[in-house]
Amino acid sequence: MKRLFIILFFYIILSISLVTNSNAGNVFVENFEDARIGDWLVYDELDKNLSWKGPSNWKLKEGGIDGIGLYQGANLWGDPTDTIPIGSIIIYSKLKWTDFVLEVDVLTTDDDTMGIVWRFNDLTEHYRFVTLQSNLDKGESGPWRKLEVRLGKGKGEKLPFYKTIKTEKGKSYTSGTPTNWKLTVRGNTFSVEIDGKRSLLGTDDRYKSSGYIGFTISSQQGVFFDNLSVTDILDVQKVNVITLTWSKIKSVHK
Repeated sequence: MKRLFIILFFYIILSISLVTNSNAGNVFVENFEDARIGDWLVYDELDKNLSWKGPSNWKLKEGGIDGIGLYQGANLWGDPTDTIPIGSIIIYSKLKWTDFVLEVDVLTTDDDTMGIVWRFNDLTEHYRFVTLQSNLDKGESGPWRKLEVRLGKGKGEKLPFYKTIKTEKGKSYTSGTPTNWKLTVRGNTFSVEIDGKRSLLGTDDRYKSSGYIGFTISSQQGVFFDNLSVTDILDVQKVNVITLTWSKIKSVHK
């Protein structure tokens, strides 16, 4: 009985420690009504070997989805061959996430590329969900939605910039109509829902550590992002540790 008590005691301490150290359920909400644009950092794809019409024009602006939203109004792009859509990325600089659920409302009057970035370290190391409605001169013309991974330092600074993880062809967005994106990131698995319907599911192991979240555009002029929420997910391994410990306790008690 004493042995069982000791094991139960350590189980309780372990459980409290795991819960205390977990950010599960923490929610970051930003409706941009009282936001500080200085909390967001901009990365434009500006290089002597690339072409663009920039710089980008990220700002807080009224007249979008719901009051004030995060707006980008410049028509810029990076890849001069128009093979891979790159242009500008903006990230929230105050927090980093590893596993999470992100939801955001989006509205644009244009028809080019826009999306979400996550586990962002810099321009050469991150993941992205992007969607295109129109055409690329030498790339895969839209409409499509894609999950992609940046190729990293030494590779991400030249074509093809990104490796495509998953593509959904024939679907994108409707200009002038608000749409809701939901991105779930859990370990090496990424899923996207558009207006409540499953769109993309893919896996990749390149970048595992935490990073910033944000948005990306290419030739996308006049886009609003609004009603952003990011919810932390409890790490699966921590759940397994608690379950395994409890199973051992039960076996000892028998």
